[in-house]
Amino acid sequence: MLNKCIHSAYWHRFAATVHSPVGLNPNEYGIRLQPNKKVKFAENEVAFVDPTATNHDMLDLGLKKALYNYMHNMGFEYPVPFWFETQVVETSLAKNTIKKYLD
Repeated sequence: MLNKCIHSAYWHRFAATVHSPVGLNPNEYGIRLQPNKKVKFAENEVAFVDPTATNHDMLDLGLKKALYNYMHNMGFEYPVPFWFETQVVETSLAKNTIKKYLD
């Protein structure tokens, strides 16, 4: 894999949890929690409103495809927008960023 640093990866959507820094201070992270009053025992994940209007569903499939290919050591030649069906911003990091930090 890339620089032999990462041997596996998993794509997981962000989840707001009540006792995390985000759950305890949602305003600092720019989100608004939507508590569920029906919860009787544990509330591990809290629904939230993301005011940035990011289309999280749009990112889901593209990230899954990119990660699948990464795990099979394929697709490194493709730019980030290749993996998504809608327009995304190209990365602004230089291709040698990780190598520079490792050196």
